[in-house]
Amino acid sequence: MTQYPFDRSITNELEVLDYYLDAIKYRNAHKAVSGEIALEVFDRTRYQGRLPFTLSKEAEQLRYEFRSLEAPGAPDNYEQDYSEYEDELWKHLYNLIVKLKEQ
Repeated sequence: MTQYPFDRSITNELEVLDYYLDAIKYRNAHKAVSGEIALEVFDRTRYQGRLPFTLSKEAEQLRYEFRSLEAPGAPDNYEQDYSEYEDELWKHLYNLIVKLKEQ
């Protein structure tokens, strides 16, 4: 398993959200490994055996958003550049995390 600079011990849900944000920031600097980063975050933040607590429904949904970013598929607009499309998806997820943190 690859170790990433954003990997760390997580003890509560706020730390999970910060972990998500740090993973996205790292991904933005290392786009060639987007899929691997998405899968690492999804795996690292599962309750069974990885986290000492259960995620809220909202945080768990964000976790599944990372899973979908492992292989996001093609944009609806076939003329859109794929890398721009992928960046938009990651940016959207970032915004969702920030919004949940503000609540």
